[in-house]
Amino acid sequence: MRFRSSSQKNFPIYYPMLNQHFNSKEDLLVETSKKLEDEGFVTNKFSESLLERERLGSTEFPLGVAIPHGKPSFVNKTFVAVITLITKIKWYESFVDTIFLVGIAKKDMEWTREIVSNIYRFINDKEELKKLKNKKSNKEVVKILYGKN
Repeated sequence: MRFRSSSQKNFPIYYPMLNQHFNSKEDLLVETSKKLEDEGFVTNKFSESLLERERLGSTEFPLGVAIPHGKPSFVNKTFVAVITLITKIKWYESFVDTIFLVGIAKKDMEWTREIVSNIYRFINDKEELKKLKNKKSNKEVVKILYGKN
């Protein structure tokens, strides 16, 4: 299953963060938010909005996947950060090793359904998800998600 082409044109992967190590969900969310902030994708309030959202209810899914997301008012540029972990971390009730961190800017809200649908289709395809988890380079991740070389 590939991400549909319209998402590819409008919503780039921020950058894959492959084979990462974090001690906790909170560490992952805070540290990744800082990187996104440094690159201009989010404001300094994005991290707290992620943590607040997680307190409302878990964003974990079967097969070791989580899809955290923050408030659009703290997103400057729409992105999907793809994070794979060396070791699974406890998310809420399950352990995860693949995270699709989503940030959708207010101006792009009409694309929310497509972005989320593409992620759900992808994570429900066990073979594609397995391929993603085994990738070692950013280029390989782009290829598996978008079918590029």
